[in-house]
Amino acid sequence: MNEYRMNNVSFAGRLLQALMAVAIFIVFLCFAGGIATHAEEEGKSVSVTEINYDNSTITLRLDSGDTRLFLSNSAQKKWEYVPVTLVSQGGYKTVTLDISWVSLNSDYVLSFKGDVSSTPMKVTIPKRATNLKVKYDMSTESVSFTNATATDIEWKKKEALNWTSYNAATFSEALATFLDNGASLMFRKKAVNGTSASSTGSRAGKEVTVNIPKKTSAPSITINDERMVIPVKKGLSYRYVDADGNATSDWTVIDADGE
Repeated sequence: MNEYRMNNVSFAGRLLQALMAVAIFIVFLCFAGGIATHAEEEGKSVSVTEINYDNSTITLRLDSGDTRLFLSNSAQKKWEYVPVTLVSQGGYKTVTLDISWVSLNSDYVLSFKGDVSSTPMKVTIPKRATNLKVKYDMSTESVSFTNATATDIEWKKKEALNWTSYNAATFSEALATFLDNGASLMFRKKAVNGTSASSTGSRAGKEVTVNIPKKTSAPSITINDERMVIPVKKGLSYRYVDADGNATSDWTVIDADGE
């Protein structure tokens, strides 16, 4: 009888230990799952899909569960709620913000996070380039650029609203229409839109104004038939042409009065 009771006690003890082990294992799984879920939530962050410098906007992508967007600077010590509508795109949300207020003269760091995408994300809006130089050559009626290639340039007449990509051939045609009355032309480096927080592109550069002088009247030249010379003045230019009036040489500037 005593042996039977002892066996029952032993069996009950082993059963209790087994149940306790199962319970501990279940608690561990729940705890580990909670940690994993929390870590997953902590790992979410806002991302940049486009920085459009022509429109002065930045478009962000957020988690589908985000309902609020917060903004800060590089220090991220103070966060401000941004009162915008997050647009659902199915599995995620997007929002487009105005960045026209961001300084042109220095790099500026924007930090974003959501209420679900709670890991802060930084993006640096670059300052505009200011090193472009443009030179107009009156003798060749052409322009040259320093610190930029021609394909990086756009231009417009000062009074115009829209910019045009620079092309040597089409620009020469347009320039010919400005020579009679003169014009003020503006040049700048083109903007390159950004596609992510690590590829932010570049803003349109600072404008450079070039004044195209009005074409002066042709000088009056008198040929000395007896001496077969032409009196000329310093500052005039000349070039050779054939019988059909086609230029056969470049312009040469006269550097002193003479014949």
